[in-house]
This record gives sequence, C-alpha cells and structure tokens, in this order.
Amino acid sequence: MTQGLADDKTALRDAATVLLIRRDSADPAVLMGMRGEYAAFMPSKFVFPGGAVDPGDANCELAGSPPEETMRRLMIEPCEGSDITARQLVVAALRELAEETGLLIGAKGHS
Repeated sequence: MTQGLADDKTALRDAATVLLIRRDSADPAVLMGMRGEYAAFMPSKFVFPGGAVDPGDANCELAGSPPEETMRRLMIEPCEGSDITARQLVVAALRELAEETGLLIGAKGHS
C-alpha cells in the first residue's frame, strides 16, 4: 500500500513562512525558532515560523488583504502542478505563526 501525501512527512508540499522583524531599537531582531531534534524536516535547525498549506486555509476569513503587489509576487514561481493561491499562502503563513508562537497578526478590532 502506498503511503498518502498527508501521511508522508518527508513529501514535498505547498508551504508558507513569515519573517517578522522587530525594529523598535537600534538593532533589528528577527523571530526564529529551533526545530526539534526528531523533526522529519530540518531537525535541530533554526527556522522562520511556517509550514504546509492545509485544506482549511482556502476558507479562512482574513481581517484584510496584503497589497496587490505582495499577492502577485507570491505567485511568480508556483510549483508545477500546484493549484494553491496567493491567499492560501498568506493564510497558511499567518496560521502557522499563530500556532507556533501565539502571535496573531491582523485580528479584527486590534492595532
């Protein structure tokens, strides 16, 4: 029996990441985390928050949209055979950021 894509943690799949840069002091700071030593992908490495696009990312409501230029750039080099949209990549990056760090960006009613 062939293992399904969702079961194969080493299979290539659409994913997104986000880079957060704090600029409230003289030296900028970049948010990164360290992957666990037993992670299937890049164990024990420092990485930016992010991960695979989930099916639910297609239906998630956003408080706003990134600039059109950002959305266009996200789709410059789409993976062959992928039907993922720029919006799904944005949702995936923000969802992964929240899951991995607890940080929410763009929540309604907050600044």
